[in-house]
Amino acid sequence: RGVAPSSAHPHPRRMAPHPDRPPLPQKVRDAAAFAAWLKPAMLLPILRIPHSARRSFHLDADPATAAVEVIAPAVEGLMAKAAPAPIAGLDTRLESMHLEVRDVKPDRVVVWVFTRRLWFDVADLRLSPAPGGGTKVDARSFSTGFLPLSVPGANPLNLLLCFVPFGGPHASRIKRFESLFAEQARATAARPMKAGAGADAAETRDA
Repeated sequence: RGVAPSSAHPHPRRMAPHPDRPPLPQKVRDAAAFAAWLKPAMLLPILRIPHSARRSFHLDADPATAAVEVIAPAVEGLMAKAAPAPIAGLDTRLESMHLEVRDVKPDRVVVWVFTRRLWFDVADLRLSPAPGGGTKVDARSFSTGFLPLSVPGANPLNLLLCFVPFGGPHASRIKRFESLFAEQARATAARPMKAGAGADAAETRDA
C-alpha cells in the first residue's frame, strides 16, 4: 500500500535547489518515507475525502518522455528559484513549499510536498497517452496526517488521529501543477533540436 519502498530514494536531481531552500533534516525525511507509505490520513474511506483531491488534465508532451523531460524539470526548476517571502497565516502557495521529486517512471511521478511548518503531503501523478496525442495526467494530492512531521512521534499520533477531518489546498495545488507543467512543456518544445537529432529521427523513420 502507498508509495513503493523505492521512493525512499529521491530521483537524481538535474537542478540544485536555491541556496535559501536548505535541505530537510534526515529525521524528517525518514519520517516522511514512512508517512508516504502508511498514509494515516487516507486510511478511512469516508473521512479521507476532505484530505485529498483528484483531477485529470491534458499535457502537450510526448507520453514516453513527459515524466523526465517535463514534470521532473518543472518541479526542480521551481525549487531552483528563491522562495517567496513568507505571508501571515498558513502559506499554501506551491512556490513556498519544499518539493522533492521521488519515483519517476514513464507512467508515474511522485512528488513530496512539505509546508514551511513541515506538514507533509504527496502528489501522485499517473501518466498515459491521451486520445488525439499528448499526455493525460491523472493527478491526486493528499495529506498524510493531521500533525506536521515537526511534532515528535507525528506518525503514530497521526495514525491515532486518522478519524479527524481537516482540509488542505489539494485542488488548488493540482491546478498550479497543471500550469507549471504546461509552461515547462512549452519551454521544452521551444528548445532547438540537438545537432544530428533531426537526421537521426529521419533515419529512424526511413528504416
